[in-house]
Amino acid sequence: MELLVVMAIVSLLAAISIPTFATLGGFLRSDLQNASRDLYSVLRAARIYATTFHVDTAVVYSLDNYAAASNPGLAAPVIDSLDNNTVRVIIAAATFFKVPTTLAGNSADVWLPVPGDGGNFRTFPGDCVLLLRDPATMSLIYTDLSPLPNSAAGGDLRNVLGMQFVPAQLGNQILELPAHIFNPRGSINAAGERERFELLVAPPPDVNLPDRLNFPETRSFLVPNLETSDPSDLESNLISIPVELYRSTGRIKVVTE
Repeated sequence: MELLVVMAIVSLLAAISIPTFATLGGFLRSDLQNASRDLYSVLRAARIYATTFHVDTAVVYSLDNYAAASNPGLAAPVIDSLDNNTVRVIIAAATFFKVPTTLAGNSADVWLPVPGDGGNFRTFPGDCVLLLRDPATMSLIYTDLSPLPNSAAGGDLRNVLGMQFVPAQLGNQILELPAHIFNPRGSINAAGERERFELLVAPPPDVNLPDRLNFPETRSFLVPNLETSDPSDLESNLISIPVELYRSTGRIKVVTE
C-alpha cells in the first residue's frame, strides 16, 4: 500500500514537472524562461548600479559575428529561415559604466566593465538570442546595425529600440556597441519620444520554422488573433518571450501569458 502511495506521488510530481520543460519546436520552454530571466536580471542590476553609484550605466549588447567599425560587415551573416533576409541578433550582454569626466583625462566618453561577473559578456541559455522588435508595429527590425543605424523607412533605430551606441573598452580595444543606458535617476537615456521599448527572447532566426513559429504552416511572423473576429487584429507568431523597458521609470517587465 505504501509503495502504491509513493508511486502515485512520483507520478504526480512528474506530471507537474513536464510543462516546465515542455518543448517549443526543438527548444525547451525552460530555456526561453531562463534567458528572459537572465536579461531581466542584467537590466535590473544595471539600473541599480546607476542609481547607487550615480553614474550612467549601460547594458551593452554583443551582436552575432560582430565586426569592428574598422572592418564592417559580417564574416558569416545570419540568414532568416522564413524570408532569407540577412539579420542581426543579440547573443550576449554585459554591464558597463561611464567613467566620470574628472577621472577620464582627455576623454569624456569612456565606458568600462563594472567590477565582477557583471562586466563579462554572457550568452543566453539554450542558444537563445534577442530579436529586435518595434512594439508599435509588431514588426521585427532586421538590419545591419551600425553606429548610426537607419531603418528602410529612414527612421533612426535608436528611437525605436531606445538604444545608443557606446565606446566600450574591451581590453586594449574600443568597440562601438549598442546599449540601453540607465542614468543616475534610474530612467533610460534614449532619443525620440517613445516610452516603451521591447526585446524578444527567442530561438535563433536561422533555425527551422517549427522551432521558431507557433504555426509554422503559415510561414508568417504575424497571424490573426484567434480571440477576435477582426482579420486585421494580428498577433505575433514567434515563439518568444517579450521583455519590455520603460523610458521614464526604467521599469523592466518580462511579459508572460
